[in-house]
Amino acid sequence: MKLTSVERIGRSQLIPGVRRTKVREIMLIGLVVAAVLTVGAAVKANDQPEACLAYLANEVGALPSVSSRDVLVGRWNDGGMLSGGSLYLFEDQTYLRTVWMDILPETLVERGSWLWDATSVMLEPALESPRHAVRSRYALLRMTPGDKKYLLSLTNACPRLQQEGEADHSDAEARRAMLTVRFTVVAMSRELPWKVGHGPRFKRDLMKTLFRAAR
Repeated sequence: MKLTSVERIGRSQLIPGVRRTKVREIMLIGLVVAAVLTVGAAVKANDQPEACLAYLANEVGALPSVSSRDVLVGRWNDGGMLSGGSLYLFEDQTYLRTVWMDILPETLVERGSWLWDATSVMLEPALESPRHAVRSRYALLRMTPGDKKYLLSLTNACPRLQQEGEADHSDAEARRAMLTVRFTVVAMSRELPWKVGHGPRFKRDLMKTLFRAAR
């Protein structure tokens, strides 16, 4: 049987012999709750996102990028070797957010609608999303030199990077190198654009194959 691209992605993250155990569900719930608590704390701390963005522009060369809505459509990934997540932005201005960790498969944790104002993306969770899902905003940035684009959370990652940089008392070159590496880990880069018009089918495949988090 021929697998879709989504099914290949989902199956590649499963370890043979691992089943949907209670331990896996507990680990997943812990991951989601920890992420939400971090976002909630950052929302209060980041009342001035412009200052945070100016700090990153100076330290790592991450500059605001003005672009059309079409540039946003696709799969955006963050994370490292052991954990991460994806944000799927569709042409109809709906989105799916997923997470994965270690032996856990890619898991749907949030869905909703998104708005674009030329420099940032606002995510509005749908009513059927878990009750801890909150509205969030991402800035579209480009790294210099080069022009690779990233989405950076203004309610979480941006203030955290600024706090880490201000707490680092090493020399300027070492601090900027550290922040650049951290930026590429916590910011989302677009990894999987799809052809125009293929979004609805791709979303249907995702909804069939993704593991669902408990509400």
